[in-house]
Amino acid sequence: MRDRLAELQQKSKNLTLSEHHERLLEEAYRDSAEEPLLFSTDHWNNVETFLSRVNGILNELREMESLLGEIKIKHSQILIEPGVHPKFTQDLNAATEAFKVKSYSTQAAVRQMNEEVDKLKKDPNSDAVEGVDARIKRDQVMALTRKFQNVLLSFNDEQLTYKEKCKQKISSYLALSGQKISNEDIDKAIEDGQLFDYTKGVCSLILAQRDKKALYDEVKSRHDDILRLEASIMELHDLFQDMSLLLESQGEMLNHIERNVESAADCATKAFTNVKQARHLQKSKRKVSLTVD
Repeated sequence: MRDRLAELQQKSKNLTLSEHHERLLEEAYRDSAEEPLLFSTDHWNNVETFLSRVNGILNELREMESLLGEIKIKHSQILIEPGVHPKFTQDLNAATEAFKVKSYSTQAAVRQMNEEVDKLKKDPNSDAVEGVDARIKRDQVMALTRKFQNVLLSFNDEQLTYKEKCKQKISSYLALSGQKISNEDIDKAIEDGQLFDYTKGVCSLILAQRDKKALYDEVKSRHDDILRLEASIMELHDLFQDMSLLLESQGEMLNHIERNVESAADCATKAFTNVKQARHLQKSKRKVSLTVD
């Protein structure tokens, strides 16, 4: 099979995912005389299984995005309604923990698929390096890696945004007791474990006892939130770095590959069906030709 990778990469810039995969399969079919077993049942089953795994990971990523949506809602509820809300905090912690669990399982699946594609590239005895299946797998894995990294980045951005809003809330509440403190001082106080030293000023007679307790509880809740946020960010830091390195190693080719892999299995199956129909038509034409002769 002659190599049309460079040509296909150039064409893929202007193709949808469906057109891209169908074009790959059609290109492979035109060369099938040299690779008669390219679309054998076993061969296609291998590709189909791989694409099924891709869809499984995509479902996990959609669930992660849904969990991130829940986290954003809980963040907004906590910030809008002052005071201690155990149910909000419980739901937030559950959603965050579920997101982290799915992050680790998805990372393992994506990394395994990256390693499988790398083996195809490095195997000198494998014809699949130039095969359509290898190209489909490579494209899908690269797209999955990018999508996974984007989900992690969105999670990280939301955590950092919520952290800043928590610090602003702390600063506002402390200002009620005459304590003016900058975000930098809040950061330092949290790191040193001295944030609650600032609440000592709340003991003035300016505030009623109930207000003093509410203020203390609010500052403590936001302080605890910030500590949890920092822990979750640090916990996923290595995972995010791992995905970044994978993307970096894949290089500029990412710029030439379709990002949308939502209907990969359907598109590839449709294209495979078209190839089979084309083969059937070709055989029919040969029979007609023989009859005429």
